[in-house]
This record gives sequence, C-alpha cells and structure tokens, in this order.
Amino acid sequence: MLNVEIRNENSAFYKGYILFLKEDSAKVKYENSTQEHVVPLNYLREPSDDPPLETSEVQVNDELEVYMSTREGEPPAWWRSKVKKKGDKWLHLDIILPDGSRVSEVVDQGTFRKLSRKLPLTRESFCIFEFQCNDERILELAKEEEIHKDFRALVGPCLVLPDENKHTLLAISLDPGVHRKITLLFDTHVQFLKARSQLSADIERASVRD
Repeated sequence: MLNVEIRNENSAFYKGYILFLKEDSAKVKYENSTQEHVVPLNYLREPSDDPPLETSEVQVNDELEVYMSTREGEPPAWWRSKVKKKGDKWLHLDIILPDGSRVSEVVDQGTFRKLSRKLPLTRESFCIFEFQCNDERILELAKEEEIHKDFRALVGPCLVLPDENKHTLLAISLDPGVHRKITLLFDTHVQFLKARSQLSADIERASVRD
C-alpha cells in the first residue's frame, strides 16, 4: 500500500493510504477507517521524513506540526501550530484553525515535528509500472492486498493492483528507487501469482472430484 497524509476541509492532515489512482484523484482510506473516499491528488502528500522534535530543539513562536485530536471522538491529525510556552518535556501550543481562530493545547514531547516540507501530490509524483496480463485468474488474484505483502517487503512501499480494462497489472510507487526494483523483480512476482493461481485451481478441481 502507499501511505499518505490526507488534507481535510479543516486543513489538518490525517494518516491514510491510497487504494486506487485515477488521472487527477485517488481513492483513499483513512487510518483505522473502513470507509473509502475519492479526493483530488493535491489533497495528498507523502508522510514527512522528519523525526519527532525534542523540546530542546524548539523555541517560543516557532511554527510546527502536532499530532493530536482537537475534539473528543475525532481521529488525530497533523495540525499546524505555534509555540506559546515550553517546558522540559511539554509545549503549550496554539493550533491554527482554517477560520483564523486558535485552540490552545499542552502537548507532550514526541507528538510534534517540523512543518512538513512535502508538496501536494500530482500525477507526475507517481512512478507507474505496467505489466501486460491476459490471465483473468491472475488479475482476480491480484485484487487481494495481502497477496503482494512479500513483494512489497522486498521492493519497498508500492501499490499493486489490476487494471482489468487494459488487462494489465500496475505497480505504483512514489520513489524512483522503489520503481527500479519493481522493474527488475516484477516478472518474478508474476510467476509467483501464476503459481498461486494454479494451486488454487488444482485444489478446486480436487474438491470437485471428491
């Protein structure tokens, strides 16, 4: 899967992942949610590479992002904020809301980071590898997210899914290094899918005979 941060109407960024890529939008799920949503690509960004900040690295009036919920029962998100006060292990922050208003919160060390430098995604942000496949059984098998787990562990973060209209398998990534590994190893993954598909067919035929 491809992990991303999804901007909501409140301008906060929620953790989630891409399920399917379209021309200028993507089907996504938020973390710990079963609902699917279609959002414009520019509502998405890659997760930040920056580690959490230590309180000692932060000064009063610095702007940063804090991972928290502003209302009870709402999922946490990355909120833009400004430091009002600081202690040894905590910060007193003003959370900046879209309407210009602010919410004051005291947060613990480990929940805040530098402002993300990741830009909104565009279609050009993605590296897309296409593999022609006319085997309907393999295309059907490729819909299962778990079947690609070992391949992703080998090459890195990517989304593997079938495009049944074009009779192709797609491997989508956001990292050119991952894309290079995909181009080298995808044929091996297809052979694995073929073997799994054949095994399922053999088991099905055996169960019919029994």
